[in-house]
Amino acid sequence: MNKMVVWFHSFPDEPEVIIDSQLFERINLSVFSKSSNDERMKESFNGDFNDFIKHISNNAPFSDIKVVLPANEVLYTSVSVPSKSRNRIMQALPFLLEDLLASDIDKQYFALGDIQSDQCNIAITRSFIIDKIFEQFKKHSLPASMMTSEIFLIPWTEKKWGIGFIENNFVIRTGEQEGITNIVQNIDFVLRLLLNKILLDEELESDVIDDVLSYDTSDDELNEDKKQSDNLIADFPDTIIIYGSENEEAIKKIKNIGEEYLIDVEVINENIYECVLTEGKKASKNTDAIHWGINLFQGQYSSSDLTQIKIPFKKTLITFFILAFVSQVLFMGYQWKIYSDMNSNAMTELESLYFKTFPDSKRIIDVRTQAESKLQELLNTSSSNSSFLSLLALVGDEIRKNKNIRITALQYNDGILQFDIQSNGFVFNTLKSSLENKHNLLVEEKSSSRVKGKVHSVINFRVNEK
Repeated sequence: MNKMVVWFHSFPDEPEVIIDSQLFERINLSVFSKSSNDERMKESFNGDFNDFIKHISNNAPFSDIKVVLPANEVLYTSVSVPSKSRNRIMQALPFLLEDLLASDIDKQYFALGDIQSDQCNIAITRSFIIDKIFEQFKKHSLPASMMTSEIFLIPWTEKKWGIGFIENNFVIRTGEQEGITNIVQNIDFVLRLLLNKILLDEELESDVIDDVLSYDTSDDELNEDKKQSDNLIADFPDTIIIYGSENEEAIKKIKNIGEEYLIDVEVINENIYECVLTEGKKASKNTDAIHWGINLFQGQYSSSDLTQIKIPFKKTLITFFILAFVSQVLFMGYQWKIYSDMNSNAMTELESLYFKTFPDSKRIIDVRTQAESKLQELLNTSSSNSSFLSLLALVGDEIRKNKNIRITALQYNDGILQFDIQSNGFVFNTLKSSLENKHNLLVEEKSSSRVKGKVHSVINFRVNEK
């Protein structure tokens, strides 16, 4: 019986705009395989997805495949749920998690873990990733039984946290279905934050128990309260196990935290790759073998045939669409009212700003037209082509054409106009090409970063004196 672990290492930031053939050429992955005669798994492939398909086509069929996604692509959390019915929880998740997620909740994929004491573990990733991988696995008849995150390659035992390093990131496994990832530079902050939160929850729980004990309480109620308190304390680790000894600075920080919080720290000289190759058995002296965490196949898809779960009754489907239509109409009416109020307030603020900027004006007929006229007058009276207003007019006119750009701040100093902008994608090359060709301006990108799907850029503009 041949087994395989398919480990995806990264996905493009904006895959929605990439056709399938290009998308799978840009996805890098590793394959670890094992036959019934092998004692450990072997890394048999490293490359893009298209070559991976060719690789498995030339090898013996596999009886079971486990899929591992990048740690930063899957968010793990827990929520209080109104029911133990998994179907009802799935229906309620968009409302329970709407405030937690910055991105569009309609584009998210949810999978449920264990449900205990009205708390449910949740795994969240992008629907696009799930759709594309499921589509390819179904197309090539690959028998995948598990899909999880890099976090759960770390072996786990109760009251023992595991920490591993992947390039410039670390992963912390804090429970059978819980974990977190961040950059190595933040290891001290993140680890302290996790430990302090548990200590705070423990302190609050202890206060509640003390309050209960001050009243007449039955033995059964006291035993239940003590059981809940013990479950909470069990979340705090007595040992932190570090996999891999190459990151000495980070390990030193973890050991210092261990001394401060009275937690034992062990270092095992095997990294996460070694855990995969041995399926966690090499670390079994200190911890259990690999537990794969929340299976993403328990989400909106069925692991048996890789098809979406269907609503069983036509009446339920019709009722759902009617309720959705009525809700949409009411929502659109509410949104229109909000838009009208915001538009009215914005116009009032614009008029106030106009009078402050041009105090000699007597009345306002059209704020935009009058403001453009005033600015043009100032521009015409400017004595230098490289003045602030000239530069602002040239750059502002070009930026105004791109509806996806929002200016968050601007500065002008010594002939250089600096814009802080936010956009849906990288727009520097477009602005540079247009302004340099049309107006002979010099355009320089000072910095650029992506935060929560938005690109934040700082760009300088000045007149080319040559």
